[in-house]
Amino acid sequence: MVDLMHLSLGAIAVVMFLALSLYCFRLINKFFKGGIFEAPLKAFMATGVFITAAMVLSIVTEVVEPGSLDLHAFHMTLEISGGGTFLYGAHRLYKAWTKLGHAEFRC
Repeated sequence: MVDLMHLSLGAIAVVMFLALSLYCFRLINKFFKGGIFEAPLKAFMATGVFITAAMVLSIVTEVVEPGSLDLHAFHMTLEISGGGTFLYGAHRLYKAWTKLGHAEFRC
């Protein structure tokens, strides 16, 4: 049986990650075209696309009969790619921030 709460939370997550991707696209085209923050924003935009694809795949496999589609490996690949691009974007954002001459983050 389909859990409606899980489906609604998945739909909300899809909308939020698509909004992240579109907002990063807007920021790049409006403010940071050719700047040092362009690469991190592109990585965050790709993160939104990967995680959105993983969430849509999760919703589709839940709605269709659970045993009929075995896409677990593809789903995990999308999630790992999303996490990797997020970490890459955070690293590039840190490098761009320190390149501007701001103090490094200290604990």
